[in-house]
Amino acid sequence: MRLRRAEGQLRGVQRMIAEGAPVEDVLTQMAAVKAAVDQVGLQLIGERLRTCAQAGEEGCGEDLDRALATLLRFAALAR
Repeated sequence: MRLRRAEGQLRGVQRMIAEGAPVEDVLTQMAAVKAAVDQVGLQLIGERLRTCAQAGEEGCGEDLDRALATLLRFAALAR
């Protein structure tokens, strides 16, 4: 659902650019697209960790380490 919303927002950004919308408005919509995509990434990470923990899988510690590294990359990209 969130990806479809982001896709629609991105099409809106393309349309805004084609129509010569003010830069501030385009950038606001681009930030909304980025936030939607980031939320999908966070949901994927969270779901993987929940599944791993609930199933008691071995190697969850490695998954947690990778998830934390990914979160740190997201945080760095958001600046």
